Amino acid sequence: MTTRRIFVLIIFLMLTCILGSATVSAQLKFGYVDSQRIFATYQLAIDTQKRFEEERTAALQELQTLETEIRTANQSLEQQNLLLSEQKKQEKAQEIQDMYGRYQQLTQEKDQELANRRDELLQPVYKEIDTAIKKVSGVEGCDFVIEALNLLDAKEEYDLTEKVMKELGIEVKPTTDEKK
Repeated sequence: MTTRRIFVLIIFLMLTCILGSATVSAQLKFGYVDSQRIFATYQLAIDTQKRFEEERTAALQELQTLETEIRTANQSLEQQNLLLSEQKKQEKAQEIQDMYGRYQQLTQEKDQELANRRDELLQPVYKEIDTAIKKVSGVEGCDFVIEALNLLDAKEEYDLTEKVMKELGIEVKPTTDEKK
Protein backbone atom coordinates (compact mmCIF):
# COMPACT_ATOMS: atom_id res chain seq x y z
CA MET A 1 0.00 0.00 0.00
CA THR A 2 1.49 3.36 -0.97
CA THR A 3 1.97 6.17 1.49
CA ARG A 4 -0.63 8.20 -0.35
CA ARG A 5 -3.25 5.46 -0.06
CA ILE A 6 -2.48 5.03 3.64
CA PHE A 7 -2.84 8.77 4.12
CA VAL A 8 -6.19 8.77 2.27
CA LEU A 9 -7.37 5.81 4.37
CA ILE A 10 -6.45 7.64 7.59
CA ILE A 11 -8.31 10.74 6.38
CA PHE A 12 -11.39 8.64 5.57
CA LEU A 13 -11.25 6.99 8.99
CA MET A 14 -10.96 10.38 10.68
CA LEU A 15 -13.86 11.72 8.63
CA THR A 16 -15.95 8.68 9.50
CA CYS A 17 -15.34 9.33 13.18
CA ILE A 18 -16.22 13.00 12.77
CA LEU A 19 -19.36 12.26 10.77
CA GLY A 20 -20.45 9.60 13.23
CA SER A 21 -20.07 11.97 16.14
CA ALA A 22 -23.26 13.48 17.56
CA THR A 23 -21.48 16.81 17.99
CA VAL A 24 -21.36 17.51 14.26
CA SER A 25 -23.88 20.27 13.73
CA ALA A 26 -23.25 21.25 10.12
CA GLN A 27 -23.44 19.08 7.02
CA LEU A 28 -20.04 18.60 5.41
CA LYS A 29 -19.82 18.83 1.65
CA PHE A 30 -17.45 16.67 -0.35
CA GLY A 31 -16.26 16.84 -3.91
CA TYR A 32 -13.87 14.85 -6.03
CA VAL A 33 -11.79 15.45 -9.13
CA ASP A 34 -10.20 13.15 -11.67
CA SER A 35 -6.81 14.83 -11.88
CA GLN A 36 -5.56 12.27 -14.41
CA ARG A 37 -8.34 13.30 -16.80
CA ILE A 38 -7.54 16.96 -16.22
CA PHE A 39 -3.83 16.40 -16.74
CA ALA A 40 -4.42 14.37 -19.91
CA THR A 41 -6.55 17.10 -21.50
CA TYR A 42 -4.84 20.27 -20.22
CA GLN A 43 -2.77 21.68 -23.09
CA LEU A 44 -0.14 23.19 -20.78
CA ALA A 45 0.37 19.76 -19.20
CA ILE A 46 0.52 18.07 -22.60
CA ASP A 47 3.08 20.56 -23.90
CA THR A 48 5.16 20.30 -20.74
CA GLN A 49 5.13 16.51 -20.86
CA LYS A 50 6.18 16.61 -24.52
CA ARG A 51 9.06 18.96 -23.68
CA PHE A 52 10.17 16.65 -20.88
CA GLU A 53 10.06 13.61 -23.20
CA GLU A 54 12.29 15.42 -25.69
CA GLU A 55 14.83 16.13 -22.95
CA ARG A 56 14.55 12.55 -21.72
CA THR A 57 15.15 11.20 -25.22
CA ALA A 58 18.31 13.30 -25.56
CA ALA A 59 19.61 11.99 -22.23
CA LEU A 60 18.85 8.39 -23.20
CA GLN A 61 20.66 8.82 -26.51
CA GLU A 62 23.79 9.86 -24.61
CA LEU A 63 23.55 6.70 -22.52
CA GLN A 64 22.93 4.53 -25.58
CA THR A 65 26.06 5.95 -27.23
CA LEU A 66 28.17 4.97 -24.23
CA GLU A 67 26.49 1.55 -24.12
CA THR A 68 27.36 1.02 -27.79
CA GLU A 69 30.99 1.98 -27.11
CA ILE A 70 31.15 -0.60 -24.31
CA ARG A 71 29.63 -3.29 -26.51
CA THR A 72 32.06 -2.48 -29.35
CA ALA A 73 35.05 -2.57 -27.00
CA ASN A 74 33.88 -5.92 -25.62
CA GLN A 75 33.49 -7.39 -29.11
CA SER A 76 36.91 -6.08 -30.09
CA LEU A 77 38.47 -7.74 -27.06
CA GLU A 78 36.78 -11.05 -27.90
CA GLN A 79 37.97 -10.86 -31.51
CA GLN A 80 41.55 -10.03 -30.52
CA ASN A 81 41.63 -12.49 -27.64
CA LEU A 82 44.12 -14.88 -29.29
CA LEU A 83 46.33 -12.09 -30.62
CA LEU A 84 46.79 -10.12 -27.39
CA SER A 85 49.22 -10.83 -24.60
CA GLU A 86 47.78 -11.60 -21.18
CA GLN A 87 48.77 -8.13 -19.95
CA LYS A 88 47.05 -6.41 -22.92
CA LYS A 89 43.92 -8.52 -22.34
CA GLN A 90 43.81 -7.40 -18.71
CA GLU A 91 44.37 -3.76 -19.69
CA LYS A 92 41.57 -3.88 -22.25
CA ALA A 93 39.28 -5.68 -19.79
CA GLN A 94 40.02 -3.00 -17.18
CA GLU A 95 39.25 -0.25 -19.72
CA ILE A 96 35.91 -1.90 -20.46
CA GLN A 97 35.20 -2.25 -16.73
CA ASP A 98 36.00 1.46 -16.24
CA MET A 99 33.71 2.38 -19.13
CA TYR A 100 30.94 0.29 -17.58
CA GLY A 101 31.48 2.02 -14.22
CA ARG A 102 31.17 5.42 -15.93
CA TYR A 103 28.03 4.17 -17.67
CA GLN A 104 26.44 3.12 -14.37
CA GLN A 105 27.38 6.42 -12.72
CA LEU A 106 26.07 8.42 -15.67
CA THR A 107 22.83 6.41 -15.62
CA GLN A 108 22.25 7.28 -11.97
CA GLU A 109 23.09 10.94 -12.58
CA LYS A 110 20.76 11.14 -15.58
CA ASP A 111 17.93 9.44 -13.66
CA GLN A 112 18.26 12.01 -10.87
CA GLU A 113 18.57 14.92 -13.29
CA LEU A 114 15.51 13.79 -15.21
CA ALA A 115 13.45 13.37 -12.05
CA ASN A 116 14.43 16.86 -10.91
CA ARG A 117 13.78 18.32 -14.34
CA ARG A 118 10.36 16.68 -14.57
CA ASP A 119 9.41 18.11 -11.17
CA GLU A 120 10.72 21.53 -12.20
CA LEU A 121 8.76 21.54 -15.46
CA LEU A 122 5.52 20.21 -14.00
CA GLN A 123 5.44 22.30 -10.82
CA PRO A 124 3.74 25.30 -12.53
CA VAL A 125 1.19 22.95 -14.15
CA TYR A 126 0.34 21.33 -10.82
CA LYS A 127 0.07 24.76 -9.22
CA GLU A 128 -2.43 25.97 -11.86
CA ILE A 129 -4.52 22.82 -11.52
CA ASP A 130 -4.45 23.10 -7.72
CA THR A 131 -5.50 26.76 -7.91
CA ALA A 132 -8.42 25.86 -10.20
CA ILE A 133 -9.50 23.04 -7.86
CA LYS A 134 -9.44 25.38 -4.87
CA LYS A 135 -11.42 28.03 -6.73
CA VAL A 136 -14.09 25.59 -7.88
CA SER A 137 -14.32 23.91 -4.49
CA GLY A 138 -14.72 27.31 -2.87
CA VAL A 139 -17.53 28.29 -5.26
CA GLU A 140 -19.20 24.90 -4.69
CA GLY A 141 -18.81 25.22 -0.91
CA CYS A 142 -16.85 21.98 -0.52
CA ASP A 143 -15.24 21.20 2.79
CA PHE A 144 -13.17 18.39 1.26
CA VAL A 145 -12.01 17.55 -2.26
CA ILE A 146 -10.71 14.06 -2.89
CA GLU A 147 -8.79 12.58 -5.81
CA ALA A 148 -11.11 10.32 -7.83
CA LEU A 149 -8.38 7.69 -8.15
CA ASN A 150 -8.77 6.96 -4.43
CA LEU A 151 -12.55 6.60 -4.51
CA LEU A 152 -14.29 3.29 -4.52
CA ASP A 153 -17.68 4.80 -5.29
CA ALA A 154 -19.22 8.26 -5.37
CA LYS A 155 -22.25 10.03 -6.76
CA GLU A 156 -21.68 11.98 -9.96
CA GLU A 157 -23.15 15.09 -8.38
CA TYR A 158 -19.96 15.41 -6.29
CA ASP A 159 -17.68 15.26 -9.34
CA LEU A 160 -15.98 18.64 -9.80
CA THR A 161 -13.74 17.50 -12.66
CA GLU A 162 -15.56 19.22 -15.51
CA LYS A 163 -15.94 22.45 -13.55
CA VAL A 164 -12.21 22.45 -12.86
CA MET A 165 -11.53 21.73 -16.53
CA LYS A 166 -13.69 24.69 -17.55
CA GLU A 167 -11.87 26.87 -15.03
CA LEU A 168 -8.60 25.89 -16.73
CA GLY A 169 -10.04 26.63 -20.16
CA ILE A 170 -10.20 22.99 -21.19
CA GLU A 171 -12.96 22.12 -23.64
CA VAL A 172 -15.21 19.60 -21.94
CA LYS A 173 -16.41 16.93 -24.33
CA PRO A 174 -19.64 15.14 -23.48
CA THR A 175 -19.33 11.56 -22.34
CA THR A 176 -21.21 8.80 -24.14
CA ASP A 177 -23.93 8.87 -21.45
CA GLU A 178 -24.60 12.57 -22.14
CA LYS A 179 -24.94 11.99 -25.90
CA LYS A 180 -27.98 9.68 -25.48
